Amino acid sequence: CVVEVEGSRTLVASCHTPIQEEMVIQTHSAKVIEARKVIVELLLASHPDNCLVCEKANLCELRKIAADLGVGTSRFKGRRRFYPLEEVSPYIVRDLTKCCLCRRCVRACREIKKADIFAIGFRGFGSKVVVDFDQPLNKDVCKDCDICLSLCPVGALIKREERFLLKKG
Repeated sequence: CVVEVEGSRTLVASCHTPIQEEMVIQTHSAKVIEARKVIVELLLASHPDNCLVCEKANLCELRKIAADLGVGTSRFKGRRRFYPLEEVSPYIVRDLTKCCLCRRCVRACREIKKADIFAIGFRGFGSKVVVDFDQPLNKDVCKDCDICLSLCPVGALIKREERFLLKKG
Protein backbone atom coordinates (compact mmCIF):
# COMPACT_ATOMS: atom_id res chain seq x y z
CA CYS A 1 0.00 0.00 0.00
CA VAL A 2 2.92 2.37 -0.57
CA VAL A 3 2.45 5.54 -2.62
CA GLU A 4 4.57 8.53 -3.52
CA VAL A 5 3.39 11.90 -2.21
CA GLU A 6 4.82 14.95 -3.93
CA GLY A 7 7.10 16.78 -1.50
CA SER A 8 7.60 13.81 0.82
CA ARG A 9 11.15 12.51 1.09
CA THR A 10 9.99 8.90 1.45
CA LEU A 11 7.18 6.70 0.21
CA VAL A 12 4.19 6.58 2.55
CA ALA A 13 1.63 3.94 3.45
CA SER A 14 -1.61 4.84 1.72
CA CYS A 15 -3.65 3.10 4.40
CA HIS A 16 -2.24 5.32 7.19
CA THR A 17 -1.60 8.65 5.50
CA PRO A 18 -4.39 11.22 5.88
CA ILE A 19 -5.35 12.92 2.64
CA GLN A 20 -4.83 16.66 2.59
CA GLU A 21 -6.03 19.34 0.26
CA GLU A 22 -3.94 19.71 -2.93
CA MET A 23 -1.96 16.55 -2.15
CA VAL A 24 -0.44 15.01 -5.29
CA ILE A 25 -0.22 11.22 -5.05
CA GLN A 26 1.56 8.88 -7.46
CA THR A 27 0.40 5.26 -7.22
CA HIS A 28 2.36 3.73 -10.08
CA SER A 29 5.61 5.68 -10.34
CA ALA A 30 8.83 3.74 -10.92
CA LYS A 31 9.82 4.32 -7.29
CA VAL A 32 6.48 2.93 -6.02
CA ILE A 33 6.56 -0.14 -8.29
CA GLU A 34 10.11 -0.96 -7.24
CA ALA A 35 9.21 -0.65 -3.55
CA ARG A 36 6.16 -2.88 -4.05
CA LYS A 37 8.33 -5.52 -5.70
CA VAL A 38 10.68 -5.55 -2.72
CA ILE A 39 7.76 -5.74 -0.27
CA VAL A 40 6.28 -8.70 -2.15
CA GLU A 41 9.68 -10.40 -2.28
CA LEU A 42 10.02 -9.98 1.48
CA LEU A 43 6.54 -11.45 2.01
CA LEU A 44 7.42 -14.39 -0.24
CA ALA A 45 10.70 -14.96 1.60
CA SER A 46 8.83 -15.86 4.78
CA HIS A 47 5.84 -17.52 3.09
CA PRO A 48 5.72 -21.28 2.49
CA ASP A 49 6.40 -22.31 -1.09
CA ASN A 50 4.03 -25.26 -1.19
CA CYS A 51 1.55 -23.62 -3.56
CA LEU A 52 0.94 -26.83 -5.49
CA VAL A 53 -0.77 -28.41 -2.48
CA CYS A 54 -2.32 -25.26 -1.02
CA GLU A 55 -6.11 -24.90 -1.01
CA LYS A 56 -5.80 -21.39 -2.46
CA ALA A 57 -3.33 -22.50 -5.16
CA ASN A 58 -3.69 -20.10 -8.10
CA LEU A 59 -6.38 -18.09 -6.30
CA CYS A 60 -3.85 -16.83 -3.76
CA GLU A 61 -3.78 -13.03 -3.80
CA LEU A 62 -0.12 -12.93 -2.77
CA ARG A 63 0.84 -15.03 -5.80
CA LYS A 64 -1.38 -12.93 -8.08
CA ILE A 65 0.21 -9.70 -6.87
CA ALA A 66 3.67 -11.21 -7.31
CA ALA A 67 2.80 -12.27 -10.86
CA ASP A 68 1.37 -8.82 -11.68
CA LEU A 69 4.61 -7.20 -10.49
CA GLY A 70 6.78 -9.74 -12.31
CA VAL A 71 8.15 -11.22 -9.09
CA GLY A 72 8.97 -14.92 -9.31
CA THR A 73 10.88 -16.26 -6.40
CA SER A 74 12.29 -14.04 -3.71
CA ARG A 75 15.96 -13.17 -3.80
CA PHE A 76 15.82 -12.83 -0.02
CA LYS A 77 16.44 -15.80 2.21
CA GLY A 78 14.43 -15.21 5.33
CA ARG A 79 13.49 -17.25 8.30
CA ARG A 80 10.11 -18.85 7.84
CA ARG A 81 7.45 -19.16 10.47
CA PHE A 82 6.17 -22.66 11.12
CA TYR A 83 3.09 -23.31 13.21
CA PRO A 84 1.21 -26.56 13.68
CA LEU A 85 -1.99 -26.84 11.68
CA GLU A 86 -4.89 -25.90 13.91
CA GLU A 87 -7.86 -28.21 13.38
CA VAL A 88 -9.64 -27.81 16.72
CA SER A 89 -12.61 -25.87 15.36
CA PRO A 90 -15.43 -27.80 13.72
CA TYR A 91 -15.82 -24.87 11.30
CA ILE A 92 -12.41 -23.40 10.44
CA VAL A 93 -8.93 -24.81 9.87
CA ARG A 94 -6.14 -22.31 10.59
CA ASP A 95 -2.71 -22.59 9.05
CA LEU A 96 -0.74 -19.71 10.55
CA THR A 97 2.35 -20.76 8.60
CA LYS A 98 0.62 -19.30 5.52
CA CYS A 99 -0.54 -16.12 7.26
CA CYS A 100 0.99 -12.95 5.80
CA LEU A 101 -0.26 -10.75 8.68
CA CYS A 102 -2.50 -8.64 6.45
CA ARG A 103 -4.92 -8.25 9.40
CA ARG A 104 -8.00 -8.61 7.19
CA CYS A 105 -9.46 -11.27 9.47
CA VAL A 106 -8.91 -9.05 12.51
CA ARG A 107 -10.64 -6.06 10.93
CA ALA A 108 -13.48 -8.06 9.36
CA CYS A 109 -14.29 -9.83 12.60
CA ARG A 110 -14.15 -6.60 14.58
CA GLU A 111 -15.78 -4.19 12.14
CA ILE A 112 -18.23 -6.35 10.18
CA LYS A 113 -19.15 -9.25 12.48
CA LYS A 114 -18.64 -7.20 15.68
CA ALA A 115 -17.26 -10.37 17.29
CA ASP A 116 -13.67 -9.30 18.02
CA ILE A 117 -12.33 -12.88 17.93
CA PHE A 118 -8.92 -12.15 16.35
CA ALA A 119 -6.09 -9.85 17.40
CA ILE A 120 -2.40 -9.43 16.64
CA GLY A 121 -0.21 -10.82 19.36
CA PHE A 122 3.50 -10.64 20.11
CA ARG A 123 6.04 -8.37 18.38
CA GLY A 124 8.41 -8.32 15.45
CA PHE A 125 9.08 -11.65 13.74
CA GLY A 126 7.02 -13.38 16.45
CA SER A 127 3.86 -11.45 15.54
CA LYS A 128 0.86 -13.57 14.69
CA VAL A 129 -2.92 -13.53 14.62
CA VAL A 130 -4.14 -14.80 17.98
CA VAL A 131 -7.42 -15.79 19.57
CA ASP A 132 -7.98 -15.33 23.32
CA PHE A 133 -4.36 -14.76 24.37
CA ASP A 134 -3.03 -17.30 21.84
CA GLN A 135 -5.54 -20.11 22.26
CA PRO A 136 -6.84 -22.35 19.44
CA LEU A 137 -9.77 -21.00 17.45
CA ASN A 138 -12.84 -22.87 18.67
CA LYS A 139 -15.70 -20.38 18.73
CA ASP A 140 -19.36 -21.11 18.04
CA VAL A 141 -19.74 -17.58 16.69
CA CYS A 142 -17.70 -18.80 13.68
CA LYS A 143 -20.25 -21.47 12.77
CA ASP A 144 -22.15 -19.61 10.05
CA CYS A 145 -19.78 -16.71 9.55
CA ASP A 146 -17.50 -16.80 6.51
CA ILE A 147 -16.38 -13.19 6.66
CA CYS A 148 -12.75 -13.83 7.63
CA LEU A 149 -12.57 -16.86 5.32
CA SER A 150 -13.65 -14.90 2.28
CA LEU A 151 -11.13 -12.14 2.98
CA CYS A 152 -8.06 -14.25 3.76
CA PRO A 153 -5.75 -13.71 0.78
CA VAL A 154 -3.46 -16.70 1.29
CA GLY A 155 -5.42 -19.68 2.58
CA ALA A 156 -4.46 -19.35 6.24
CA LEU A 157 -8.16 -19.69 7.07
CA ILE A 158 -10.13 -22.42 5.30
CA LYS A 159 -13.64 -23.72 5.89
CA ARG A 160 -13.25 -27.24 7.26
CA GLU A 161 -15.52 -28.87 4.67
CA GLU A 162 -13.73 -27.10 1.79
CA ARG A 163 -10.29 -28.41 2.69
CA PHE A 164 -8.56 -30.24 -0.13
CA LEU A 165 -11.20 -29.19 -2.66
CA LEU A 166 -9.73 -27.46 -5.67
CA LYS A 167 -11.58 -24.34 -6.73
CA LYS A 168 -11.49 -23.06 -10.27
CA GLY A 169 -10.63 -19.41 -10.67
